[in-house]
Amino acid sequence: MDKSFVHLFWSSDYQTGLDKLFDKLHQGCAENNQVLDMVTHRVQLERSYASGLTSFPSKHAPSSTGFNRDEGATLRQSYVAILDDLCEQGSLHDKVASNIENGVRKPFDKWATAHKNRVQLAQSAANSKIKSYNRQLIQVGKIQQTYFARCRDLEDTDVPAQTQSSNGLSSLTSRLRAASVSSDKSASSSSTTITPLPTSSQVEIAGKNYTPQALGNLLYNMTQDINTFQYKVPIIGTYDHVSTGAEIVLWARQRMDFSNVAGAEKFGQGLVDHGFLRAVGRVGNRFTNSSSSYYQWTPKALDYDSDKSNEEEQTTPVISVTSPTKSYFSSLLSSAAGSKEAPKIRQEVDELDQQYRDAVKRLDEERCELERLITDTLNFMQQCESDRIAAVKTVFKDFASAISVHLEADQEKKVLLRLSQHQQAVNPLSDLKYMIDSYKVGTFRPTVVAYENYHSPSVQCQSFGIELAHVSYFIPQYLEYLELQQDTTVKMWTHDEPLNAIHKLRAMLNTGELFDPATTLFSFDTATVVSTFKEFLIELPDSLISHAFYDIFKSTYSIGSDDSDRLEKVESTLRHLPTVNLESLEKLAKYFGENLKLDTDSEGLCAVSSAIGPIILRPRVQTVRTMNDRHTGQLLKDLIKHRNTLFPNVYKVLEENRSERRSRSLSSSEAHRRAHMEARNKEIAARSRSGAVSPNRSGQSSPNGRLQTPSGGGGLRPLTLSPSNSPTSSTKKTRARISSTSLMTPPKITRHQKSLSTPIKGVVLSPPPHKRTSADLKQGNKAVVPDGDDSTYKDSADESVNSADNNKQTVQPEQSPDQTSAEDSERENKDIGEEKEDSSREDGDDQMGSEKKEE
Repeated sequence: MDKSFVHLFWSSDYQTGLDKLFDKLHQGCAENNQVLDMVTHRVQLERSYASGLTSFPSKHAPSSTGFNRDEGATLRQSYVAILDDLCEQGSLHDKVASNIENGVRKPFDKWATAHKNRVQLAQSAANSKIKSYNRQLIQVGKIQQTYFARCRDLEDTDVPAQTQSSNGLSSLTSRLRAASVSSDKSASSSSTTITPLPTSSQVEIAGKNYTPQALGNLLYNMTQDINTFQYKVPIIGTYDHVSTGAEIVLWARQRMDFSNVAGAEKFGQGLVDHGFLRAVGRVGNRFTNSSSSYYQWTPKALDYDSDKSNEEEQTTPVISVTSPTKSYFSSLLSSAAGSKEAPKIRQEVDELDQQYRDAVKRLDEERCELERLITDTLNFMQQCESDRIAAVKTVFKDFASAISVHLEADQEKKVLLRLSQHQQAVNPLSDLKYMIDSYKVGTFRPTVVAYENYHSPSVQCQSFGIELAHVSYFIPQYLEYLELQQDTTVKMWTHDEPLNAIHKLRAMLNTGELFDPATTLFSFDTATVVSTFKEFLIELPDSLISHAFYDIFKSTYSIGSDDSDRLEKVESTLRHLPTVNLESLEKLAKYFGENLKLDTDSEGLCAVSSAIGPIILRPRVQTVRTMNDRHTGQLLKDLIKHRNTLFPNVYKVLEENRSERRSRSLSSSEAHRRAHMEARNKEIAARSRSGAVSPNRSGQSSPNGRLQTPSGGGGLRPLTLSPSNSPTSSTKKTRARISSTSLMTPPKITRHQKSLSTPIKGVVLSPPPHKRTSADLKQGNKAVVPDGDDSTYKDSADESVNSADNNKQTVQPEQSPDQTSAEDSERENKDIGEEKEDSSREDGDDQMGSEKKEE
């Protein structure tokens, strides 16, 4: 990462980073004043000292009572010479003071004043531009709120307008009269009407009632199709199974056929109200259609039990007194009023939509201008700060030289030598680096305000700063163009071009529509094209690899992690990325490895990984600690080096999971179960008409291998639809299919036994470990056993029969043949139904296994 102001003094609101930088620059101005004060004080001391020395001949001149009485004495001559030397020394100090004043203090004072003015003007210009941008930002927010409010009003008026009849006022009057007559008739017969409500097990969401089975399938499909991730809330912790409100609304509109956004939002609100979703990171239960609103799927939604809801089903009729005329009249009047207001509101919505689009475009232009101004300001301020440190160093050097010119004393020479060494120790570059490392705020992360269409999130007037799913074409097209450029170098990916050139190309691409790279990008140099591509990645609302995985990858690349374990964790985490992000990441890694030839350039690989890694994986909130993280570059390096194994393995596992979910969904589908049931009933009806099924009270097998019903003439009865099993159930149950005329365990034994199939109290025979079929069942009380190993089971059955005959004590009333036949028929019907259902399950499992084997 480059150590410069333009890279490390950015913040999301633009103000915080600049405030911290200008605070340090004002500190530099204060340091300049301190240097000036020191130099000025030395000048004052030198002049004061010089003045005192030059005054010695006048103040200490030979007096008439002293040295002046003996003019020829050598002592007098020496005394006068000393006074003259002191005066001359004073003159030298006066020259020193003049040299410091004219050569050091005055130039530096002038420069320091100009430097302070430059800092103040730059700060004032930046703050003024930020205030202008914030005013436009607030204005765009107000226009968006007005636009959304009128869109909701339009939906409220469109719904009754669509159902209104176009027959005019006469039709309305006649329908009201008919409704009044109907009301009078109903009132004469009964003053109340009984309106049955949906059963308690049914759930109403967005005006639709769902049975437990249908709701279970709906929740299962939603949790499988909608992207879920981990969301970390500061202080509180990390939430699993989180989705955004925008993704839920988008799925509802695509899969639930809602005609407008309001219906999809109402559906989401219903999920929240019934406890299937709960808001994360905020207070309240209001559902919001936004990519910044997060909702967690509750255990009630993830493990919804439809069978339990069926058991609790109760039907409660509600008595309500209604007036058809009044309700009908109110609905028709509101419909008529809504139809009159709809065209006016629709026109207002169109005008507000256009105003909203224009305001977003103007705001985007204002933001780009602000970023260019801040970039220029940061570069200029860095140069100014570097010049300031160098100027202070020059002051120290000139200060020492000015003193040493006229002072030759040995002790003073030592002092002057140390002064010269001190100024040589000043290193402007080192001081700048220390300042940046100690006070950096954040890297360049533009805050893009995107246009949001109320009716369709896919409608966009921008290509930069929106979710990647809406511009999935951008990265493939861009990289295809860069693959054809032969002059692309590593330096282009590690250094940035000026924002003026980047924003010029960005304005041509930021239309929300497909572009032709050959015509659009060809007029710009390759370095600008590369920098604009990096600008696209930086302006994404979320990084190419979502911030939700930032801490996961950070722990993956902890010190001491094994290579194989690390790559396995990386592969496992990549499976949770959206498809468009995963494909774009693969194309980018492939371009770096093959076209930029980083596979054979280890130095270039490290440089590109360090520069692009923090762009494709950003934290949710950038701090000083996250700016020092290095795992983002290590991750990109692994993706480039191991792309030929990582991405194919990820796609393979994803495809296996999709196939498994598809097979599971088909096997648990209500439509398939109903089709099997109808086919079986048709088969039974056909066999009944042809006489293939005949009564057999002894429970003997028919030629087709099935037990014949003991009913007197009813044949096999059609089955009714039973609740489907959970789609997540994977346990296969192997049942021993024994006819109801074979082994039963009722509480008592009847005396009038029609056959040997009389139930025996207390007899429980364990089924053999192999699968039984109806052909294996035998007449009488004999248990079904495997071939070659039936002695144990036969002996057990015979002993049970003898024990039951010897212990007959109670006598039950004799049942009629028709009643016994009907009960046997029901039991036989149930056994055959279970056999058919198990067969269907086995066929589905075999089909799933064959699909996995083919894959």
